[in-house]
Amino acid sequence: LDGVTAPVTELSFPMGRDREERQRHTATHAERLAALLAAGKNCAFATIGDPSAYSTCGYLAAALRKLLPEVPIEIIPGVNSWSALAAAAGQVLAEDREELRIVPGYIAPETAALDRLLAGGEAVVLLKTYRSRNRLVEELQQRRIPMVYGANLGLPEQFVSSDPEAIKERPTEYLSLLLVPPHLREDHD
Repeated sequence: LDGVTAPVTELSFPMGRDREERQRHTATHAERLAALLAAGKNCAFATIGDPSAYSTCGYLAAALRKLLPEVPIEIIPGVNSWSALAAAAGQVLAEDREELRIVPGYIAPETAALDRLLAGGEAVVLLKTYRSRNRLVEELQQRRIPMVYGANLGLPEQFVSSDPEAIKERPTEYLSLLLVPPHLREDHD
């Protein structure tokens, strides 16, 4: 594909809590792609991270399938944020029979939910922690449970730290996650 060029269009997707607004944007973008595909064009949608896990790609693909059910959609895997953070921190996520729990960060700030997530001692990844990060960090700090925070992984402004105070000082970052490594292993005692 050397020398092949194609027009690039940035699609904006709101990441707020307004579900209807997100659905409107997704529908508009799907209609735009459907028109290009119907005209015989090929289209690709690039996203940060892995398109099959907590990604806008899933919503866009579903909307496109409703408009053009016969059009084949190929999803090519990427590097997910939790693997990128573990690699940047030199951390193993899970071994042998350990579980790896990956959950949206907004479900864990409540003490009972966090208790359930941490009960087995396995690794927990809390995604998109921009709304709950400092509460989570403070709770983990009080429990003396190690953590690694990552934001903007793979980008020039990438930040990775296990220092709770440095983490709490960070601005709100949408592309953020918190890794709680396996914390009941002998090497963490």
